[in-house]
Amino acid sequence: MISSVVSQIVAFGDNNEIYTSGTATCVAKNIHITAAHVLTDLLEDQFGFTDNQTHFDLWLVQVKPGPEYIIWQALNFWVCPYSDIAIIHTKAMNEEAASLNSVPSLRMNLAPPAVGEKIVGFGFHSSGTSKINIGEDGTRNIEIEGIGSATIGHVQEVHQIKRDSVRLTFPCYQVNARFDGGMSGGPVLNDNGELCGVICSSLPPFSDDEEHVSYVATLWPSMSVSMNIDPSTGNRKEDYYPLFNLVDKGLLSATSSERVIITAGEGNIRYGIQFTKQTT
Repeated sequence: MISSVVSQIVAFGDNNEIYTSGTATCVAKNIHITAAHVLTDLLEDQFGFTDNQTHFDLWLVQVKPGPEYIIWQALNFWVCPYSDIAIIHTKAMNEEAASLNSVPSLRMNLAPPAVGEKIVGFGFHSSGTSKINIGEDGTRNIEIEGIGSATIGHVQEVHQIKRDSVRLTFPCYQVNARFDGGMSGGPVLNDNGELCGVICSSLPPFSDDEEHVSYVATLWPSMSVSMNIDPSTGNRKEDYYPLFNLVDKGLLSATSSERVIITAGEGNIRYGIQFTKQTT
């Protein structure tokens, strides 16, 4: 079920103010993907990020019946330089998360679906009310409300490189599914149940007889994200490497990975990326 791999993004400031915004998806053990603007908006709008002195905690929260909370703590996140995509590295924050024998995740399809193909998007379109109480030992006890919603549509246009030079400057595709506020970063699935994109933008119709105009970030640019963790231990490494390395090591499942070409950049930290044409 999609609910086993998606989480609401919850952030806490220095004074334990709480903000709930956006959706993240698990793609490998302790690796989640979301829209970069979800995290940058939190930094800039809620925490007034102006320098490297801003402090905040980030949790990814799954609410199960009961309610039961499965909570992952974000240790690091990296923003893709070529798209509205961010990768979050997490660890289990509570017993419910730590006790999972295996962590459900989605297989990625790095290629965009074709025009006319059906897609299903999912996200928490209403964050509702978030409450926090601090226990005597400093433990945060939270209550969050969010309405998870699935939406179905079809691909209208595919922008292989970018849609424009101002707003959607990265590989993406247009769909007629309805994406509401809070769904940003949520998964978009193809007919094979693969993660084929991340919700990034939406324009509501001007009239009842018009379709929604929504946009999905294509996944192949995410393979260039520079990371510096040891995926087996979770510890920081001195050297950076592209997310694509996790595919090579079998730690992340990705269809169409044979079409991705990674090139090392200056300082071996920034990576260039190319996606080749479909071969017949």
